[in-house]
Amino acid sequence: MSRYRSGRRLEWKARAELRAQGFCVSRSAGSKGSVDLFAWNAREMRLIQIGAKTRAEIAALKRTPVPPGAQLEWWRRIKKSKKIKKAAWQIAVLKKGLTCPTHSPTS
Repeated sequence: MSRYRSGRRLEWKARAELRAQGFCVSRSAGSKGSVDLFAWNAREMRLIQIGAKTRAEIAALKRTPVPPGAQLEWWRRIKKSKKIKKAAWQIAVLKKGLTCPTHSPTS
C-alpha cells in the first residue's frame, strides 16, 4: 500500500471517530501542509495532523499559526498488540490559540 493510501486510511479513521463524538470534520485531501483534518463543534476547533514522524516535521507543525480558540493536535495510531487490547490514538496537543475574550456589549 502506498504512503498516500495508508495516510488517507488513517485520516478516514480519525474523521469517523471525530464524527462519532459529534464534530463536523473537513479533510484536507492530498495535503502537503501542516493540517490534515479540521474538526469543530459549538465549543471548540481542532486542527489535526495525522502521523508526522520526524522531529523536523513535528518542529514545523509547532510553528503553524493557530487561530484564537483553536488547538493544534498531532495524532498517531497505536496498533493492537498483546499489551494493548484495542487499537487507539495517541493524541498530543502541540499548541493552543489565544482564548477569545468574551465580548459584553455596553449599554
